[in-house]
Amino acid sequence: MRRSVVEGIVREAAPVAEIWRRRVFCSLGAGDLDVDGVLQAVRESYAGWIVVEQDVLPDPDGRAAADQRANREYLAARGF
Repeated sequence: MRRSVVEGIVREAAPVAEIWRRRVFCSLGAGDLDVDGVLQAVRESYAGWIVVEQDVLPDPDGRAAADQRANREYLAARGF
């Protein structure tokens, strides 16, 4: 998630669709969330499945597929 983008959308009172148009939800490791910290907590205290979702609007240029590939690579590099 890109915090500065969210803050801009809130400040402008922009329509909710701007969340996707401005790509608030980015690939793992590209935003402001401490994904490695979350994964460490998962590794230490969770034994079930995890599901990773890339939240996008219809995507004619295929960026979502690239983000999904990057997410799989990111997780694989960390042993998931």
